[in-house]
Formats: sequence, structure tokens, C-alpha cells
Amino acid sequence: LAIEDEGRLNNFTIREHFYTKLFTFARFRRLKEEEPTIKGLIQFQSENKYLLMAYHQTKQKELGNIVANRDQLPIHQVLANYEQILTQAFARAARYTSNINVLSHCFGYVSNRLTPKEKGFFLDSLEQYRQQKVPLSVPLHILTAYVIRFEEDYLAKQTFFSPYPRQLVSISDSGKGRDG
Repeated sequence: LAIEDEGRLNNFTIREHFYTKLFTFARFRRLKEEEPTIKGLIQFQSENKYLLMAYHQTKQKELGNIVANRDQLPIHQVLANYEQILTQAFARAARYTSNINVLSHCFGYVSNRLTPKEKGFFLDSLEQYRQQKVPLSVPLHILTAYVIRFEEDYLAKQTFFSPYPRQLVSISDSGKGRDG
């Protein structure tokens, strides 16, 4: 369950994790409620691939194996197994190093179409994020612009770029610092 103390939601990192977990689980719940199919679960896994990779790469691979359903289990059992691992994957907030890994993977989709200056600009923003000089949103938005520019449909559907509604985005923070 996505449960958090209201006071702790003043912390930017905790709030981001809470919203991401809340909306990911809501999308999964909708999948379960709407005559679930393996095809629907494959689509869910596909659209959440990079978000899951950011949260827990090992669990992301386990979820992929569950979706593959090599044992031909009934859909209700597949969903139960998937939900158990999904819960484990979101037990903690994504680490900034995992976000860098995901951003680098996604950058690979567009990097060969960028000028050297554009590549350098993105890589510099990634380095600034690594050094905790800018928030995740900086390299994320630069990469989003490239995804839109080059019409990378697969990346455009990735929840990593927008895991919850933009109306909930707030840059306010309690001042406790950034962990993710």
C-alpha cells in the first residue's frame, strides 16, 4: 500500500516516491479490474520498464519473467505473483544512481541523432544531477524534449517520464535535502 504520514509529504523525495507508487499501483489495480489478460500485463510491464528499472532493476527483471508466464499459469495467479514483486520493487524510493542509469539507457535511443553540442548539454546536465547540483527534472526534461523531437513512441509511453499527473508536481521541500 502507498501510505505516508502527511507531514513527511513536505519532503520532496518522499512525496515523489509516494505519488509514483500510488499512481503505479492505481494503474495496476485498473489492469486487474478490467478483464485482465497477459497482453494487458505485457503492455503494463512495457510502459513501466524504465520506471521499474529506476526503482529496482533486479525486481524489474523478475517481473519480466512473471509476465513471460513460462509455466502457463492462469491469469489470476500471474497477477498475484506480479503484484507481490511489484510491491517489493517499490519498497524504497529510486536511488539517484539508478535514475542516472535509466536516463543513460533512454539517451541511447536518441544520442546518434544529436549534435555534439546537444549530447554535451545533456551529459553535462546528467553530471550536474550526479553531483546533486540540479534535480532529476533537469536531465529528465531535456531528454523528454529529445523524445518529442524524434518521435520516440516507445519512450513517450514510458511512465518514468511522468509517473503521476503533472498537476501534482511541486518543487517545495521541507529543507531536509535530497536523497534520490
